[in-house]
Amino acid sequence: MRVIVYAPLVAKTDPALVGAMLDHALAAAGAPPDLIVDDARAMLLRAARGLPRLISHLLRLALVLADEREQPRIDASIMNSAIILLHLEPHSPPPLPPAKPRFERDPRSRK
Repeated sequence: MRVIVYAPLVAKTDPALVGAMLDHALAAAGAPPDLIVDDARAMLLRAARGLPRLISHLLRLALVLADEREQPRIDASIMNSAIILLHLEPHSPPPLPPAKPRFERDPRSRK
């Protein structure tokens, strides 16, 4: 028998809550509490929009990048690289559709 439960993931928008979650995860992993600098934490919260799974993916990738660069901490440049690699950078607004040619416009239109 299999039991399936569907539960919506709720975004964690409170920076203090996300910070406490990060501190707990770092302590459970045996990492130093200052592994992630404050600027990188703010970028993490903004880019992941508070979603726990995105936070996890970003942290994992940031840790790999920090190891590759042989840096002891995750700073803003490493977090920015992780955000770009996961395509989480801010989306630009969609382009405006081209204007209709004059013959396709409503004849009552002044433009």
